[in-house]
Amino acid sequence: MPHTSFSHVNTWVFDLDNTLYPPSARLFDQIEQRMTHWVMTALNVDEQRADYLRRHYWHTYGTTLAGLMREHDLDPGPYLHEVHEISFDALIPDPLLAARIAALPGRRIIYTNGTAPYAEKVIAARGLSGLFDAIYGVEHASFLPKPERAAYDLIFAADALTPTTAVMFEDDPRNLIAPHDMGMGTVHVAEHPAPAPHIHFHTDDLSAFLAQITGELTGMTMACDILISGGGIAGLTAAAAFGTAGFNVVCVDPKPPATDGAAKGADMRSTAMLQPARRVLEAAGIWAHLEDHAAPLQVMRIVDAGGDGDAPVTSRAFDAADISDQPFGWNFPNWLLRRALLERLEALPNVDFRPGTATTSLFTRTTGARVSLSDGTKISTKLVIAADGRDSPMRDAAGIEVTRQSYGQKALAFAVTHPIPHENVSTEVHRSGGPFTLVPLPDRDGLPCSAVVWMDDGASCLARMALDADAFSQAATDRSAHVLGPLTLASERAIWPIISQHAARLSAERVALIAEAAHVMPPIGAQGLNMSLQDIATLLELAQKHGADLGSQHMLDAYNKARFGDIQLRLRGIDLLNRASQATTPLARDARAKGLSALYALPPVRRMLMEMGLGMRQG
Repeated sequence: MPHTSFSHVNTWVFDLDNTLYPPSARLFDQIEQRMTHWVMTALNVDEQRADYLRRHYWHTYGTTLAGLMREHDLDPGPYLHEVHEISFDALIPDPLLAARIAALPGRRIIYTNGTAPYAEKVIAARGLSGLFDAIYGVEHASFLPKPERAAYDLIFAADALTPTTAVMFEDDPRNLIAPHDMGMGTVHVAEHPAPAPHIHFHTDDLSAFLAQITGELTGMTMACDILISGGGIAGLTAAAAFGTAGFNVVCVDPKPPATDGAAKGADMRSTAMLQPARRVLEAAGIWAHLEDHAAPLQVMRIVDAGGDGDAPVTSRAFDAADISDQPFGWNFPNWLLRRALLERLEALPNVDFRPGTATTSLFTRTTGARVSLSDGTKISTKLVIAADGRDSPMRDAAGIEVTRQSYGQKALAFAVTHPIPHENVSTEVHRSGGPFTLVPLPDRDGLPCSAVVWMDDGASCLARMALDADAFSQAATDRSAHVLGPLTLASERAIWPIISQHAARLSAERVALIAEAAHVMPPIGAQGLNMSLQDIATLLELAQKHGADLGSQHMLDAYNKARFGDIQLRLRGIDLLNRASQATTPLARDARAKGLSALYALPPVRRMLMEMGLGMRQG
């Protein structure tokens, strides 16, 4: 589209039905059925005649209501109430569309042939509430319908709208004739185009079209202090931390985050936030959003069940009270962490989070970086933080190599309920193939609940994914050494490959790597995300120290020096523990159990290991 097509627009007018939600939701099928039944009752005709009149009045007058009023002098109030009493279950929130509507500069309004109360229900179901400055229904146009010119005159006068600086989005081509004649821009939103002189643009994807517009309106370029590539937990935490510290931040991610445990694609893993991580979250203003949902981890228990039967051979408990007056940490479902992080970002005006937007290219020089985004925008920034995962596009673009180790394992993540209370004890059960870890969660439906990460060889994990819920629950119970009694599956199951990976460096020109872009390790000892938060804390401290020199080579060299050694130490330690947990021979299992007992028997060693695990000691 031409660069100047929308640069003059200060008012954005949206139709509602089949425009702000996809026609596949088929809401209008419900409305049409209720219209037909209402006409049957009001006019005392059979269903066939009523359906004919409904369609005839719509074609002739623009809406069925307009025909009923003009030909039968019927009161519109009862009709409008009745036909809009429908189910909205087919509508799902669209955070990506919400973000792109929110990015439009100027005034945003809805004008529908339905009623304003009905429109409020629709946009609430779509997650679009609060984005519009005004909502106008047919009642605001004296019940005159679109496409009548007089209806537009009434609505636009009420809104003090100037047509020549406005654009209208509408699924019915007829309803764009009058706006075009008044000087408005027109966009036809439908699966198939309907070429006509009064239609300036057509799109079958409103969200993508708006992304193009917002890219144009920014002149395809904008500046910020920090661009964060990646909107996972680490990326969102970094955005909150740097935003709270006063930096101007843009954070992008190709996928909108799932913030409901029941949502498709929700991350069913959980994360134990250790003591140092809590301090990072408090400083970033996030902890207050999480506190009520925390499951404390007071004791970490390691169970070796590597004998011939199911019973534990060795069980050792590490109590946080030995080193601190606080728990080791607090456990949260990952989807809940994402929700809390988004709540915090909404309160930070200097943070621009763009879900559904990816980084596409990186160009750096000593004075700054330029990043191209998938919506056409170019970002000029002082520092790029790569938080975009183990296959990080920004790390690759910066030319940083990685070393990767595969174990032939996968991990299953899920939640269970159980009859025996967990008493804030996190339990790792070792037998063969990898650890089976139970981490406390708040009670669910009146029953104790735990998050589980079950590591084993890849083929076994895939086979367990195919089990029905009862068979899977029994298999999990057997593998748990029955430490919490019979386990009952309480969530969907997720699966992912287990690897160890680290970057050759944590920085390049104007680029810093954090989280899985920098290091990946097996999920043992709650190290992964907690190391990521230490990355953030270190990088933030250096950013505040260097001030005007943000993103300089000196600052990034200091970051690499501060974090690289500790990361390498923890990677080697977790690698060793994971290989020990994979032991299959009786001799190797016995050695593992004896090693656990020996370490536990030496209080200074036990204390040192706990402190290192918490991050109180750095490598």
